[in-house]
Amino acid sequence: MYPLYILSGGKSSRFGSDKALARLHGRPLLLHVHELFKKYSSETLILSGDKDNYPTLPFPCLPDITPHQGPLGGLVTALHHHATKAPTWFFLVSCDLAGIQHTWIEQLLQHTDANTHAIVYRDQHHWEPLFALYHTSIAPLVQQQLDNGQRAMWKLLEAANTTALPKPADWHKATQINHPDDLLAHIHKGS
Repeated sequence: MYPLYILSGGKSSRFGSDKALARLHGRPLLLHVHELFKKYSSETLILSGDKDNYPTLPFPCLPDITPHQGPLGGLVTALHHHATKAPTWFFLVSCDLAGIQHTWIEQLLQHTDANTHAIVYRDQHHWEPLFALYHTSIAPLVQQQLDNGQRAMWKLLEAANTTALPKPADWHKATQINHPDDLLAHIHKGS
């Protein structure tokens, strides 16, 4: 079991309100992610960017230690949180990916290797860096990216020793929730 860090620090400008709290089947998206990972994770922490804590949710919130750096800033915060602990893997998952399947999580877990920095799904053109396992050994590369002003997660994954897994055949069940219409479409497709 590994720690789960849920990214919720985005501006949600396209959504119009904090999408981490948007309701899917009566519960906030943050809780959906937590519930899906509960049997695989040792703890849940929220990477909240520069937002206030979510006082109604039972998880600690970690504001970014390097604000306004996007998902890379969240990754830096997760790594900083683990700096005094033993090297380990951890999940980094966006709060706005609905339709996650347990088999996808299990597939990630089957590929942990001592010589790998990250385990990430990828198709021909795109990485899925916000539904992944990262190892704390990636910290120097992340810091180098940050020092170079490079915030693109895909560039980090290209530079790291990354295990790229093919996206599952049922990846179409996932919906990236960027607009309220995305949430409605996800509900209507029955996920």
